[in-house]
Amino acid sequence: MTRREKLFEETTLPEAFHHMIPAHAVVAEELTKLSASYLRTRYETAIAMRTGDPVLASDELKRFSENCKIIGVVTLGIELRNYLLWEVYSTEQFRESDQDFESFGRHLTARSAAQLWKSVHAGRIRIAMIQASLDDVGPTGRQVEELSKIESEHTVRAWSHTLEYLRNHGKSESMVKEALLDYCKKEGIKYGKRLPNGSRKLGLPKIGRSRKAKKMGGASSNELNPVEDCWSLSPNEEQIFLELIPCSVRTGDATGQKEHVSRSITALRKVASLNPSNEYTTSQMQALLALVARKEGETARVLMNVLYEKLRELIMQEIQDGDTHLTKPLPETSSCEKSTCD
Repeated sequence: MTRREKLFEETTLPEAFHHMIPAHAVVAEELTKLSASYLRTRYETAIAMRTGDPVLASDELKRFSENCKIIGVVTLGIELRNYLLWEVYSTEQFRESDQDFESFGRHLTARSAAQLWKSVHAGRIRIAMIQASLDDVGPTGRQVEELSKIESEHTVRAWSHTLEYLRNHGKSESMVKEALLDYCKKEGIKYGKRLPNGSRKLGLPKIGRSRKAKKMGGASSNELNPVEDCWSLSPNEEQIFLELIPCSVRTGDATGQKEHVSRSITALRKVASLNPSNEYTTSQMQALLALVARKEGETARVLMNVLYEKLRELIMQEIQDGDTHLTKPLPETSSCEKSTCD
């Protein structure tokens, strides 16, 4: 018997449900699924009990009271489940039976990965509110989902900001999102963990997504590589960089080409160092481009061309400023015709 099989063999229905849900109601091999025959029989019984009178008959009333009790317990159970999933995830208890948390969670809860993480974030946020003594005024319902779109280290401060914002502007679901966006703008962080719908259609690469710093003291993926780092490039990849160099100053020998490529990479790094590190502005523009793409695709493609042209101008200017050998202005075009450039 595997460790997983042993774990789930020992798992039984919670004690609180024993007197409400009979053992035969649960599919033996799937603790998260009720037996079809049980539900069919229960529904047929409920239909047979129905009288249609304004006042419930005694059997109907008994069944209704039982239903309300189970619904109430299940509602509390969902909240407890969310916390327990967070506990299992944050303490890595899942390592007893699974290689990763998602495998454990999907098997035990029969929920999709997206639903699973919503539950985990709900449990995480509840604990964060308790630890910050904000549980009585903590987020509820959809507010939890909105708050989960902000990185965990900002959870408490973002919610404190939201509470103050709601006091000044009024309470509503839309106001909660507006308050969180206002917090993200002030802190220069991104709202939401995914690119807006439509971003991929614009050709925005995955590198546009922010990533957390690596463990073991590794540098964040948002940090620039040291200038000393050497890129291993194929001839075709080198050619992409060489296209940035004017034909009139290119050399045909391998050493000269290496210098041109090195100069281009240096210029690229200098332009990247201009990054203001404002994730809010970045996500705001991504959302804008995604919206334009959905409404008018051709306009979005032209706007992307404008962005690429502006980036090229910055890189070309850095190449010109950093190269003392260039004596004439760089041309406006990025490529050379075969008739003028070997």
